[in-house]
Amino acid sequence: VTDPGKAVSTGFPKGVMPVFTLTDEQFTAIGAALEHLGDAPAENETEPEREPPPMRWLALCVLWFVGGHLMLSSGRVRGALVTKLGEGAFRGLYSLVVGLGFLGTIWAYTQAPYSELWPPFVWTRYVPLVTMPLAVTLIVCGLTTRTPTQIGQDDTLSGAEATGILRVTRHPQLWGYVLFALSHLPPNGDAAALLFFGAFAALSVLGMVHIEHRRRAAHGPAWEHFIVQTSI
Repeated sequence: VTDPGKAVSTGFPKGVMPVFTLTDEQFTAIGAALEHLGDAPAENETEPEREPPPMRWLALCVLWFVGGHLMLSSGRVRGALVTKLGEGAFRGLYSLVVGLGFLGTIWAYTQAPYSELWPPFVWTRYVPLVTMPLAVTLIVCGLTTRTPTQIGQDDTLSGAEATGILRVTRHPQLWGYVLFALSHLPPNGDAAALLFFGAFAALSVLGMVHIEHRRRAAHGPAWEHFIVQTSI
């Protein structure tokens, strides 16, 4: 505990384990706790009420976040709500629902326990270091480029010509999110990270398919003119 690098087995990197500075009282308390592991509980000891497991909260928030996006943006649901509420009120409702789902997902992820799915291989640390510059570039390009695949920019389909990043992909922002999410899976390697980052990757991929379908149904020839110049 005090000198974890004193004896390192051959083939394992040094300096991985953290050094803890504990008082004698703390060491004594840890030793006492270890001595009583596995002791039978007292007969009159009752099982405390358990709150819902953190992983269940994470799964529910992910379902809310991803499902809310896809459900509210579906043609049938969106059309009915826009007719009843108006475009501005619908966007406000949409932002509220997915915003709460987003914040809830982040909170639940911070509460979830670490349950290892694969060991933390050294090479996995470099995956996000290599991938994230490209992901950030795609996200920035997507946010700063007017494109008919972005919300509220359908008007750019009128004689739209694919320029800049759109010559590479018509979904640069979503591809940035996909790379961000997938690159953070290898170095984490636990169940909560798989659910958390996997949700962002799945939402981005499903979002591309969803946008393609909606734009084709809504704009027909104008959309076809645009997509022959670029690709997903």
